[in-house]
Amino acid sequence: MFSQLPTDNRELNWFTLTEAIAQRFEAEYQNKRPDLPDEVQALPIFLDWQSGKLQNRVTSKFWELAQPKKTSIALISAVA
Repeated sequence: MFSQLPTDNRELNWFTLTEAIAQRFEAEYQNKRPDLPDEVQALPIFLDWQSGKLQNRVTSKFWELAQPKKTSIALISAVA
C-alpha cells in the first residue's frame, strides 16, 4: 500500500489536492459549518447554500433541457 504513495512533485500535488477535496466533502457530509467571516455568511448565496436552495438554482434537469420532439426516434428503440 505504501509503495503506491506519490514520489514526484506532480503526483504529490495531485495527492494533496485530492486529500483537501476529501476533507471538504467529509466536513460537508458531517454537516460541519465552515469558519467564514460574518460578511460572507450574510451573503444571499451563502444563505441559499445553507438552506439547501442553492442546488436547485445551479443545476438543471437534463430531461427539461432538451426534450425530444414527437418525430424523434428514442435511443432505446434505436438500439433494440
